[in-house]
Amino acid sequence: MLFAARALARAGEGAVSDDDAGSREAEVEATTAVTREAPETSEGPAEKTVYTLEGVEIRGNERTLSRVISALLPWAPGDRLDPEDRRLLRARYRLLATGYFRDVELSLRRGSRRGRVVLVVVVRERNTLVIESLVAGVGAREGADGRASPLGPFAGLELVESNLGGTGVLFGAAAAVAHDQHALRLRFGERGLLATGLDLEASFVTAKHQEAFGREGVQISSPTGTLAVERAVYDYGRIGGSLAAASRLDADWTVQASYRIERLDAPKGPTFASEVLEGERTPIDLHLLRRASTLGVLGASAVYDSRDMPVAPSRGILARVGADVAATATGSDYPYAKVEGRVSRWFSMPWRGDALRLDVQGGVLTGSAPLLERFYVSDLSDLLPDRILGLTVDQRSSPNLLGTRIVDRRWGTVAAKVGADYTFRVYRGGSSVETVDLYLGAGVYYLDDPSQLLARSAPRRDRTLPIDLTFDAGVRVVTNVGVFGFGLSNWLGLFPTELRP
Repeated sequence: MLFAARALARAGEGAVSDDDAGSREAEVEATTAVTREAPETSEGPAEKTVYTLEGVEIRGNERTLSRVISALLPWAPGDRLDPEDRRLLRARYRLLATGYFRDVELSLRRGSRRGRVVLVVVVRERNTLVIESLVAGVGAREGADGRASPLGPFAGLELVESNLGGTGVLFGAAAAVAHDQHALRLRFGERGLLATGLDLEASFVTAKHQEAFGREGVQISSPTGTLAVERAVYDYGRIGGSLAAASRLDADWTVQASYRIERLDAPKGPTFASEVLEGERTPIDLHLLRRASTLGVLGASAVYDSRDMPVAPSRGILARVGADVAATATGSDYPYAKVEGRVSRWFSMPWRGDALRLDVQGGVLTGSAPLLERFYVSDLSDLLPDRILGLTVDQRSSPNLLGTRIVDRRWGTVAAKVGADYTFRVYRGGSSVETVDLYLGAGVYYLDDPSQLLARSAPRRDRTLPIDLTFDAGVRVVTNVGVFGFGLSNWLGLFPTELRP
């Protein structure tokens, strides 16, 4: 499987001033360079000198408009500026996080008179038309009659131009195909629209899904009576769009609000299906209304990003917390609430530029959320192919390496994962191939649906905690068109078998 990852920063509007520095009084302390080796904090002298920002001078931007760059800076002419302000370093990280630049240098030089300085921003631009995602493989699936079918191929591709004409406008297109499934998504966005300081992004999506339900003793109703099958298979389609607005509070924090509305077709499949869970026959809940329905969701999130690089960082924190609410008032036939969060922390090792990442994530969902909004096992396990544009491309449950009841959980309303990975820096430098890294990671995850347990008439027999292990190892290459990688999990995906002990 090949993949590409990008990070998009948020921007507002700003002013640019180009002032010539002539012969002036010597102010050594007013000329401060901010380099990639600069520490994030500095104690400084007992009495700090604070200057007035006279203007911003931008150099090296052949494609990106100066107003787009200055909009990402947390200062405007006339602001007070401390040469030891950690926001200087954070501003460099913020510019790098746009993906527009290969390198960024910030420095201060003397202004037109004592007490004034000019902020100099020197950038090296990079290609902004990138492969956001490229995946391919084979997945275990079921036929329309519920019988096991041969392995089926799947593929997905997303292309994104994040800086169209140097204006900060984003345009992206993504497509995915799998057995009896397909999806298409278009994205359009702009930074600092109409000088409001807000970043807006709109998207359109259409998809046809196929889902297989049940694990043991599955039965479906047919015109000829009850039929035993391996899975109960249902098809449904969806079409809709979303609008999101984001605002950058400072160099580290971004907040976002969004609204998404989609129409879901009535699922096509058996009129009734059931399975055996812990010795008890239980009706299968599709988590979809049997008629055409509407999903309307209001969302809000906050992101903290202090990474030194958007791709292959070596230090910093990336944290996100978000909440979604759907109700009649939002135009939804599915009332529910969903809260999820994730924190990743990178630690730079003192040798060879290696990096260690610790990661914690989790979420809780309450109410009657549709199937596509529930937590899915492949979202947590590296040993299963991820959902592509919402398509379930592999019908397997958890590998269940620990032998717990997670084997019965493909979807859930409570999920958590703790993991770590180590990156070995192999190569640095170059215009086409920027970095080559080896990585090794492992973790443990939890997936459950307490509402199903409460609905059962008999107490569950298996009282083990629904947890499992995940791991991966491989190579990651950062290029000027995206980030590509191939790992052990990709190799295992070519042979989708049950890995249970």
